[in-house]
Amino acid sequence: MVFVVSASIPVFLSFQIEMKHEPNLLEYQLSAMEDLEVVPIHDNHWFNANGNINKGGTIQIDEYRCVIQLGFGRYRCD
Repeated sequence: MVFVVSASIPVFLSFQIEMKHEPNLLEYQLSAMEDLEVVPIHDNHWFNANGNINKGGTIQIDEYRCVIQLGFGRYRCD
């Protein structure tokens, strides 16, 4: 006869996300996808309902220079 003894210990994890104070284009992208509508981010740039940017390029937002790539709206702001 085999007996199996097990024990469980509750573990609580916490974490914190730290983000730079840069333009949060992800909010605009997710908003476009959630509402299924076009969301403008700059004069000639916007996210469509699928979350795709209408065109790639470099735009200035406040003091940041953002490079936006075509595809699923990848971007980098410096």
